[in-house]
Amino acid sequence: MKTLIFSLLAFNSIILWSQPILKQTKVTKEISMLLPSTFIAMTQQERIAKYVSSREPIAMYTNETRDIDLGINMNSSQWGQSDLDILQDFYKSSILNLYDEVNFLQEEIREVNGREFIVFEFTSKVVGSSLSFTNQATSGYTYIQYTLWNNRVLLFNFSCPYRYRSTWQPAAKEMMESVKIK
Repeated sequence: MKTLIFSLLAFNSIILWSQPILKQTKVTKEISMLLPSTFIAMTQQERIAKYVSSREPIAMYTNETRDIDLGINMNSSQWGQSDLDILQDFYKSSILNLYDEVNFLQEEIREVNGREFIVFEFTSKVVGSSLSFTNQATSGYTYIQYTLWNNRVLLFNFSCPYRYRSTWQPAAKEMMESVKIK
């Protein structure tokens, strides 16, 4: 019995130890959220090399090995608060077109700290092709949420390779549920 209790305690401490430590971060004057203490802001060169976008993001963070990312961005289109259902369908369609395989773990509109968010949590797979640099399939885990702010879509996007999902899924959920917007 003592061996079993010791084993359970050791297992729990390993699990707790492997979870990222989150700290409250003021992203802008209006946006704050929990972020991993080990995350750093991406340089402009890193953002350009990793993500194609015509618009500069509000913020992009990554880990030390540059394979786990969190981005915050805003689009320029005008939307009304009553458009959330349309936006949800639009973004779901966009997600499905980006990947060869998508498994939605969560897709809903829900309140986070007094604000309505469209939430998508999913795993995905892109099958390599002769047009890409590699013929290997790439699998990932993503937690993305959208909200309307000043009639524009503000999005928060966490992504990591699928092999890190078990470690990062609880942290991603906690980060996204901590978003506060003034």
